[in-house]
Amino acid sequence: MEERERRQSSSASGLRKLARVKKLLTPPEPVRSALMPPRTGKEWRSFFLVHLPILQWVWHYQWRYLLPDFISGVTVSVMRIPQGLAYALLAELPPVIGLYTNFVPVIFYSILCTSRHLSVGTFAVVSLMVGNAISKVMEMEGLAPICLESDEAELFVNGSGRYGVCEEAGAGSSLCEASNFTCGDLKLNVAVTLSFMTGCIMFLMGLLQLGFFTIFLSESLVSGYTTGAAVHVFTSQLRHVIGVKSLDVPSGILQVPLTWYEVLKLVFKGTVNTASVVITIVAIVILVVIKLLNKFLSKPLRCSVFSFKDKRFHTKTLKWPIPIPGAIVVVILGTAVSYGAKFSAPPFNVTLVGDIPTGPPSFSLLEPRFVPSVIQDAFTIAIVTVTVSISMAKLFAKQYKYAIDSTQELIAYGVMNIGGSLFSSFVSSASLSRSVIQANSGGKTQLVSLVSSLILMVVITALSFLFEPLPRAVLASTIWVALYGMFTQVLDVYKYVKWSSFSDVLIWLVVFLSTVLLGVDLGLGVGVAFSLMVVIVRTILPKSTLLGRARETEIYRDMENFHQVKAVPRVLIFRFQAPLCFLNVAVFRKRLDIVSEAKPVNLASGEPGCLKTLWYKIFHRCRSYRGGSGNHGNANHQSGGGSISRSASFQRALQDDVVSVIKAPPMIVRKDLHTIIVDCAPFGFLDIAGVKALEQTAVDYDTCGIQVLLAAMTKGNRDMLQRAGFYETCGKEWLFPSIQDAVQHAKHGTRLRPGNKEEDETSFGGSNGNG
Repeated sequence: MEERERRQSSSASGLRKLARVKKLLTPPEPVRSALMPPRTGKEWRSFFLVHLPILQWVWHYQWRYLLPDFISGVTVSVMRIPQGLAYALLAELPPVIGLYTNFVPVIFYSILCTSRHLSVGTFAVVSLMVGNAISKVMEMEGLAPICLESDEAELFVNGSGRYGVCEEAGAGSSLCEASNFTCGDLKLNVAVTLSFMTGCIMFLMGLLQLGFFTIFLSESLVSGYTTGAAVHVFTSQLRHVIGVKSLDVPSGILQVPLTWYEVLKLVFKGTVNTASVVITIVAIVILVVIKLLNKFLSKPLRCSVFSFKDKRFHTKTLKWPIPIPGAIVVVILGTAVSYGAKFSAPPFNVTLVGDIPTGPPSFSLLEPRFVPSVIQDAFTIAIVTVTVSISMAKLFAKQYKYAIDSTQELIAYGVMNIGGSLFSSFVSSASLSRSVIQANSGGKTQLVSLVSSLILMVVITALSFLFEPLPRAVLASTIWVALYGMFTQVLDVYKYVKWSSFSDVLIWLVVFLSTVLLGVDLGLGVGVAFSLMVVIVRTILPKSTLLGRARETEIYRDMENFHQVKAVPRVLIFRFQAPLCFLNVAVFRKRLDIVSEAKPVNLASGEPGCLKTLWYKIFHRCRSYRGGSGNHGNANHQSGGGSISRSASFQRALQDDVVSVIKAPPMIVRKDLHTIIVDCAPFGFLDIAGVKALEQTAVDYDTCGIQVLLAAMTKGNRDMLQRAGFYETCGKEWLFPSIQDAVQHAKHGTRLRPGNKEEDETSFGGSNGNG
């Protein structure tokens, strides 16, 4: 029988261990639900409808949306061509790669996305970050000066697996003859690897439902960061404006000021290309004029229209249907003038776009050797892309009253970058300018992206060669004008100052300066770290106030901001506007002592301390004893037991003095104070240190005859008090559902004391131990 019970006990113990191991190996709920395959037909249907949103919007598509979607698709595709060519220069890649990026990833996104108005593809900030990552790899490979000047330089791979330049090879000429590899191919390999890794990070974020990481990027941080990145984008185009192939400036810290220093040196030396500068100025003027014209045409115009049906005039409001595409106008004019005037030949010597291959994008795969070099940049680009894209998607969804799925959007971003990397594309992101144009031109559904991709496919496969005579200065001018919206974010600082949000002003300035001076990658890290530090400091040093009651109401407000409220007599209502945790318990107690005028009883405060008080009591007791024995000497002599009686009474009196000194309150407070009520509603959470601080505060003030009551404590914090043993010292009767209930108890209830003791005296009838 005992053997059977022992085997059963051993079996039960083994099952419990197995259950614990299974629990440890089981992934958390978001991962488990994401990895759990559908089993029933209903689950499969739900799976496809959720992860392939194209099935939903195609099934519910309305024919009246077809014309607006087509017009919007044509408008957006016209913008994609010059932006693709221009932003490829930012990424240090051939211009045709920008067209591929505006074509292939868009198709993947339109199939998987839930946003109806987001236009993805090339984006200035992301393109700049891709270019910085490529420049870093070129410097690591020792190819930075040559490969950043020209994409046509031929390379070879030596026996150790490192790249070399054929012009500097010498003995490696035989390797160059067997190799047909250029700097452009190498940079494309780096860009493809970066796009693939960025897509994988986004896809995992969507699979694990980690989109909440974007909460660390506040509005002021994103605004300051994108403005600082806009300075980098603006600076990177200076070499195309002044007509030089490259500038001898290292990438990384202080790149912007060093670039401006090199440009100013070239300007003062007179070695800039005047034709490129003139082309840039003319292109900017044309773009600004068209922008102002679009702004004028966007305003509704009221005019009288004659109706032949009614044979009279009617007042109608007319509006220009679509904006004039200034970028494509400048590109067409620049290409035509450059082809006719032969800008590439002397005396102009203007740098042109050059050879653009015609045909579909070629298949490409990542290069594993570049993965360690780009993984950090991939993570940074993924965070920036997700933050900017989801923010814009939520903005348009709120404006046009529909819902988006953030998790599905993350999956769509990941798939579009992984799919784009297979077809010679770099990292794609949402573009604010194109998204606004898509919404304002009447786009209703994701069909807009498919229409624009179809038009771009025609350009890539048949018409891309037409843009070969285009001056790069024209593309630089389109980038500069497109940055206008980012530079206007400087006005956000004035908005934050107007709102008295000085922490946001500080975050904006720190992020902007760190991005400009340290680079777009380090700037983001510094910004996130500084934002977290500001949050920690605001948690450590929050605002604390005293509350008063409005006359003849149960409403309690801040006495500093609401002068109509009055303090409750002999009651202090204290509010500490932050979670009470280990970071700020000392500040909480210090501020409470300040408003209650609590002072420790010690020598430094000017009050007699315990030892000093005990010394004076013993000294005066001894002196009075000596004086008494002298005055009554005859009586003592007559009565032999009198001396022993006086000695015993002296010892008892001395013992009472010692006990009274030891039990004296450790601090003194306001004499008119009887109750302190702590408003616990702002406590977002409590930790062990916070619970112990409340408990110690109640005990310390109780020694002075003051009760500390807790009001409006949330359910989660009450559970924390119970788990931390607070009720063992103070009891649940110390907690009140509202401030008014605590005030009523202070007026009419019995005084609560630690150890679940209550005094029979009423609240305002007792002494506070200060007088």
